[in-house]
Amino acid sequence: MKHLCILLLTFMALHLLANNPAAEYEYLRRLMRENKTDSALTYVDGRLGNPDRLEKGQLAYYQSVKSTALLHVGRFEESLFFTRLALQNSPEVSDSAALSEIWKSASHTYNRNGKLDSALLYTRLLYGYARRANDVRMTYSALVSLGNIHLQNQQFELSLEFYREALNISITNNFKGNLPADYYNLGLAQFTNKLYSQALTSYDKAAMLGLEQNNLRLVARVYGSIADIMEAQNRLDEQSKYLKKANQLAAQLQDKRLLAMGCSNLMHLHLKKGEYSKVIEYGDQALSYLKEQPLVQLEINIDSMMYVSHKALNQPEQAILFYEAFNRLNNTLRNEEVTLRLNELKSIYEIEKKNLTIKNQTTELLAAQRSSRINMLVISVLSLLLLALLAFKIRENFYKRILFRKEKETDLQLELMRSRLEKSLNKQENSENQEEEPGRSEDRDELSPEKSQQIFTQIMEIIETEKLYLSPELDQKYIIKRLNTNKRYVYESVRVHGDHNFKGLVNRLRINEAKRIIQERLQAKADINLPDVYLSSGFTSKTSFYRTFKSITGLPPGDYVEQLEREMRG
Repeated sequence: MKHLCILLLTFMALHLLANNPAAEYEYLRRLMRENKTDSALTYVDGRLGNPDRLEKGQLAYYQSVKSTALLHVGRFEESLFFTRLALQNSPEVSDSAALSEIWKSASHTYNRNGKLDSALLYTRLLYGYARRANDVRMTYSALVSLGNIHLQNQQFELSLEFYREALNISITNNFKGNLPADYYNLGLAQFTNKLYSQALTSYDKAAMLGLEQNNLRLVARVYGSIADIMEAQNRLDEQSKYLKKANQLAAQLQDKRLLAMGCSNLMHLHLKKGEYSKVIEYGDQALSYLKEQPLVQLEINIDSMMYVSHKALNQPEQAILFYEAFNRLNNTLRNEEVTLRLNELKSIYEIEKKNLTIKNQTTELLAAQRSSRINMLVISVLSLLLLALLAFKIRENFYKRILFRKEKETDLQLELMRSRLEKSLNKQENSENQEEEPGRSEDRDELSPEKSQQIFTQIMEIIETEKLYLSPELDQKYIIKRLNTNKRYVYESVRVHGDHNFKGLVNRLRINEAKRIIQERLQAKADINLPDVYLSSGFTSKTSFYRTFKSITGLPPGDYVEQLEREMRG
């Protein structure tokens, strides 16, 4: 019955909001603020049900909303998948408000998945937009993300400042729905700064407000964080009490992952006490929950504690089973840090397995362990270097493509401007011929806009028609002499209608000629000899050609050729 009502309400909302994007954005924002994640997901799924009927900009927006909703319910990997889809389609988004929502989703999702560089990039974009648009809610969201990022980067004092500023915005603007999360975030920052009493005060406020708003998921996280404070103060009985309270809420929510996390925390507690049977009991519960809602990283942590407990209870066969479980997980992991941890555990398990049957070879096994760790360290360092080089190359190619597209757009804009200038000049000449009065003479002391346009057009006609720019000897004096004008007129005309100066104008024409030669040779599938290119386009030295080409296009000649080849191949 509940799902039927949600579907009915969603159908009505789709009908009412279909032609009102602004109202639709506010409707979805309100659903997320009020923790009506199921309604938001149902609405967006209804929109995404017929993707062929949506423009890419609309598709990107709905994908970002789905990503945010999935993040709220703890489905982090799915959330990351839809964020990446939204970012792929984001260049087609024309509405700045919708684009900011995509940045917001990317900021939060990358942050929650530990990809802090990407999270910081989109958070800065979000923060800049929010300040320009004077959007208080968006500014608040950016501040929360900045707090999260700096917290994970262990810049605890900075994170505390961002969380406080976010809380002040919520209080000042009466954003009551934000307050439980604000106090929770503030408590996290205070805890990391070892301000335990202040953190407890913030957590108590978060729990109280969360219960008032029926935000049980947040309250469960609050109880878990209070348990962390109890552990830091060695108050193990109180830690156990709060962990159990968190698990009760997780059971009420039927959130298997949250239950598994709670059991994992209880395992840590009993492991610290040396109560290995309890560790195994909670471990079995946690693993049963993870069968329904898997979370590989958490399972690794649980398996490690299960291994330690079985070993302590002198149950080597069971310990070996967990080694085999780790071995199966090895093929599913993608995260580098998790993979490294898995391989370390694998090495330990290999040694322990041998110790069960060959007790007299302890020295050899220890040597093998050290060798394995050294090899793992070498492999890890090499892997990180390769990944860093790959990331650098991908980023470099990305910016090259951007610069190439920008240069193509610049060429098109210059052509359009030149066409408009010629039309405007022809119109002005016709008008002057019709309205000119006998005996009227032009004032040669002042350069009118019309005269400036005329001189610039004459300059361009002479240079381009006769291809004077191909001559290394071309200078401003020659043009002044050809037009029978003066230096100031030429300077002003070029400054207003062309590049910054005459040399810049000539260099642009020479680079355009070089680009034309490159394109012709690529179309003819002929080899490109860059020295021939720069000599054929009016340059006298390789250094001057390379410097000018890069300053105008943003790319060195070789990179430009590579990008043009890629575009021509389609």
